[in-house]
Amino acid sequence: MVVMHGLMLPSRVAGPPTRRVVLRGETAVLDAFSTPTDAVSEALRARGVRVVEVREPLRPSVARRRFPGSVSFVEAALGPVLAVIVVALLGVTAAIVLG
Repeated sequence: MVVMHGLMLPSRVAGPPTRRVVLRGETAVLDAFSTPTDAVSEALRARGVRVVEVREPLRPSVARRRFPGSVSFVEAALGPVLAVIVVALLGVTAAIVLG
């Protein structure tokens, strides 16, 4: 199991970083979900599940590369897409104001 304590999702920029728990089997990710507390990981640790903790903040694209299956494609793509939308809106606004 992997616990990422600081997943930085663009959809949650106003709040604290997301804690993501990734349950891995021998060959694939079984499940990946966000949780507000360490209760799930502590309960699994108490039952002997080996836990890998990642304390540094991770962007979704980095988390996806390091731990395949931990972040969906949409979560990983959302950051760059939002940046393109903001730049496009600024360009349109500038064209309207200056034009």
